Amino acid sequence: MNALQASPGGDTVTVTDSKGDTFTAGPHIAGSKAPNSSWFFQYYEASAPGSLTVTAHQTGANLGTLQLAVNVLTGAAPSQAAAASGTYDGTTFPMGETHALTNTQARSWLYVAVGNGDASAALTPATSEVNVDVWNDPGSGNDGAIGRLATSGTGSQLLGWTASNGDPFEWAAQEVLHC
Repeated sequence: MNALQASPGGDTVTVTDSKGDTFTAGPHIAGSKAPNSSWFFQYYEASAPGSLTVTAHQTGANLGTLQLAVNVLTGAAPSQAAAASGTYDGTTFPMGETHALTNTQARSWLYVAVGNGDASAALTPATSEVNVDVWNDPGSGNDGAIGRLATSGTGSQLLGWTASNGDPFEWAAQEVLHC
């Protein structure tokens, strides 16, 4: 999830579903230079819950547009205690809005979210990564992207996007372990 705000910091995000479940917050970061924040949330269901609606809620001083991408994964491990996660605050104006997620496990899924401010950039995912959702706000110029990569080995994986225009960005990533 990305919160694309008018200015940096000052927001809190929660996620719930129509059954009344509250999702657990994973890695998240509010950019110190980019007017965005990136968040990951998860909720484990032991069996298929049927149709439900997932809703993001935002409070704080600098509210913005929310980009929410919901993914249902069959075969995720019930415990994600050993899963890698990370955040990065890109405070300069690079075209490469990438960072490495380290200590990843084989046969896991890696998810990454990046938000940058006011660049109106075209975003190209890193090698082997696929876009889950890319959003460009024509009004503010803010960009948000969420992507996924299935791992084949262990170690470090470069995740993120190359932007057509450089801008400060924030980056958050979460590994989801497979059973």
